[in-house]
Amino acid sequence: MNPKQLKLPNGLNLILYPMSSVQSVSVYVTVGAGPRYETEETSGLAHFLEHMLFEGTKKFPTSKEISSRIEKLGGSASAYTDKEYVMYYLKIPKKYLETGLDYLSDILFNSLLNQKAIIKEKRILSEEMKRAIDNADWEIWNAWYEWVWGKDQWLGRPTLGEEETIQNITRKKLQDYIGKLYHPSNMVIAVAGNFSIERAEELIKQYFGKQQSKKSPFFEKLKFIPKNIRTKIIKVNTNQVHLILGFVTGISNEHIDRFPIRVITDILTIGA
Repeated sequence: MNPKQLKLPNGLNLILYPMSSVQSVSVYVTVGAGPRYETEETSGLAHFLEHMLFEGTKKFPTSKEISSRIEKLGGSASAYTDKEYVMYYLKIPKKYLETGLDYLSDILFNSLLNQKAIIKEKRILSEEMKRAIDNADWEIWNAWYEWVWGKDQWLGRPTLGEEETIQNITRKKLQDYIGKLYHPSNMVIAVAGNFSIERAEELIKQYFGKQQSKKSPFFEKLKFIPKNIRTKIIKVNTNQVHLILGFVTGISNEHIDRFPIRVITDILTIGA
């Protein structure tokens, strides 16, 4: 059966893919957020907020209650922040689809964002940034993006943010970020697994259909400025050597040749 795509009256996009061969169901909620929608002053805000949404809601006020809510049913849940989106997802036995959708809508729309948790998260993110700097396999990508695009553009800034910007995060900044980006027309929900399409539509409308959409968020377009010096060497105290080769193709994420380019990339990097 082919996936069904539809849009709710409030602008929420859905992708529903029933699979009778499995006994579980996976739900992914993608939000158009991340560094693409940040400034130099708010760098790292999207990733910080991703962590904060698991720190407690009105119904489940602690992070322990949040995590155990899905785990005790034999499921798992997590999230990650990319350059252009933030993904919240879970996998759960098929009979708990409603619980999964209730859980995701709860953390996305009802998080407490309390001050005590914000202070704790600043300490956690500070340590995470230190670990990233010590990890050459991770840090080389930040160095490459910064060198190619520059910190004055969103793609040249680290997803984790900077120490200064993280310490300057406030509850109001988090609330403003949610208000601007966490609304239906800036989200896509994908459900795959053993479920009824009719039931899934009904539940998604129940838990996500009441939210109102807003004007699509604005982001600045990237400008690639060719460099006279095209090689950069960074010396660090490690026994490993990491190398990145970047090529300007002129092919965007929507270009017809984007898939052949990805295949070529995979072929050239096999065994890396």
